[in-house]
Amino acid sequence: EEENVYKLIVNAFDCNPVEKCREGRRLNNSMIIEIEILNSNEEDINFVKSRYEFIIEMETPLKKGANLGEVKTSKRKKSILFKIDNEVIENDIKINEETGELTLLNEEILFNKTLISFPIKLFDSVKQKYLLRKTTIVFIYFRFQNQLKSISFSYFNQSSLIQHQNENHFLISSKSSIPSDKILFSIEILPSYYLFDQYFLYLDNTQTQFSLIFERKNVYSLKLLQPLLSNNLFLQFSIEHQLTKELLPSQLIIQFQFVSNQENLCQENLFYEIFDLATENSIGKLQVSKTTNETISSFSTFEISDENPNEIFIDQCQMNFTQLNSSLPLTEFRLCSSSSFSPSCFSIEKNFSSSNELLRFEERNSSIMKIFLSLTPIEIIVLSFACVFVLSIIMILAIICRLKGRRVCLEIKNYLFYGKKYGLSHAQSLSNAKMNQRVHSIVIRESHSPSIESIKEKIHIDGVSLEETNSQLNVSHDSKSISDRILQETNHLFDLLVSNENLHSPRLASEV
Repeated sequence: EEENVYKLIVNAFDCNPVEKCREGRRLNNSMIIEIEILNSNEEDINFVKSRYEFIIEMETPLKKGANLGEVKTSKRKKSILFKIDNEVIENDIKINEETGELTLLNEEILFNKTLISFPIKLFDSVKQKYLLRKTTIVFIYFRFQNQLKSISFSYFNQSSLIQHQNENHFLISSKSSIPSDKILFSIEILPSYYLFDQYFLYLDNTQTQFSLIFERKNVYSLKLLQPLLSNNLFLQFSIEHQLTKELLPSQLIIQFQFVSNQENLCQENLFYEIFDLATENSIGKLQVSKTTNETISSFSTFEISDENPNEIFIDQCQMNFTQLNSSLPLTEFRLCSSSSFSPSCFSIEKNFSSSNELLRFEERNSSIMKIFLSLTPIEIIVLSFACVFVLSIIMILAIICRLKGRRVCLEIKNYLFYGKKYGLSHAQSLSNAKMNQRVHSIVIRESHSPSIESIKEKIHIDGVSLEETNSQLNVSHDSKSISDRILQETNHLFDLLVSNENLHSPRLASEV
């Protein structure tokens, strides 16, 4: 067998020959030299890249066995295998020794690590040894797409001529002239998850007026090239992730708004802060949602919208809550401007005017009509059938109750038909005066009813029958004595009718 490794031992002495050295003063040292004879074919095999980077973008976590990437060599030889030179990584990632394909073994590393790096070597299976100087380094980045998009912005080194209002909104005083080549502010991109990733910022419009200057990683400065003329200006920026080389779907938009020291307090996008009058603690922040046609120079009253609890009207100026730290006081609070160009505070009270209440009532009616008009034809039909069904049930119950002669039903009927007619609070509490005027017609009209017939047999006053009394009523209207007698007899008859147990008092009241 041909030897390809030779080991040599080299000795060094301080004198030679040995005989010339003095006894005890001879010094020597030695070293081992290993010489490996490489095959010319093996010398040509090497990795295509000395460094491999794989960026794994994920919408959802990868499963075990997912492909992560592949390393390659300049030439393929069956006896040359790929080996991961890291025992820890071998439990998480596996490499195909023949093809160099990398696969995932442990899913937990996706959440524990954002970057994994390890060396890969070439191994000669015939000679059972690693090839010298045949190594590459692999870097694997794991990135979730939704976390890549989660970034925020920080503004600093701000010029005194502008004011940062809220998020990406800036105010510029119209009385201040900003010179050209002036740095307005610096902006820093702050990743929420991948803190060490780099993002690139590009200005998409207004390149003739502004310039974006790179300061350091994720930090840029905005420079003004020409004087600003527009009242409202919007700057659009694109953001690119350095590793994935992809633009983020959301853009950065910065707004510049000109304001004056004596301005309309109700201008769109102006911000105000509200404070508790008693404690002076901040309650929340407001943003003007719409500019009014008339100039508003002060604020005094407020009212909260009924339709949208986050909407408030302060002297006809429509605002929205951008932040609410605690519940809003019901009657009053202090309102302060957030603009340093026109600092001012106002004491605000609740508006109790009746016109506002009437307006709210009309708005409620309007909203009810909108709900009704928004119903589809099939919904209107179903609602109509439901109303008819309910009314039918009520009528059927009323008829059954009347036929059964329930006391409650009779009392209700008496009140509805007689109590209201005669202006009485209780239909059954009829006074003698009322009864004296109507009892004659009752006796005559109901003389043939079964209830009256049963009473007729029991009533005889001085030998005069009930029929004779009725006839006297029709004949002797001019005689006062007879009338008094008939009246006494009628009162007596009414008392007997009321005391009779065979006749219900509600029914008697109905007949009355």
